[in-house]
Amino acid sequence: DGGYGYDDRPDRRRQQPRKKNTSTILLVLAGILVLVGAILIGKYAFSGGGGPGDSTVAVPALIGQTQDDAEKQ
Repeated sequence: DGGYGYDDRPDRRRQQPRKKNTSTILLVLAGILVLVGAILIGKYAFSGGGGPGDSTVAVPALIGQTQDDAEKQ
């Protein structure tokens, strides 16, 4: 055969193991779980925790004022 050309014998063809599909699926699921976890942690961190006792802060309206007037408030 010499290693060239088409080989008619199917037993000599390389076959992909089924285990490879399982590991790919597990890798994709792990990636999705990491992504969902990162989103939830980000929402929790940027929302201030979302627990009781969250309060709003009053911010004065400074539009149209000079810097000196705004700093006096």
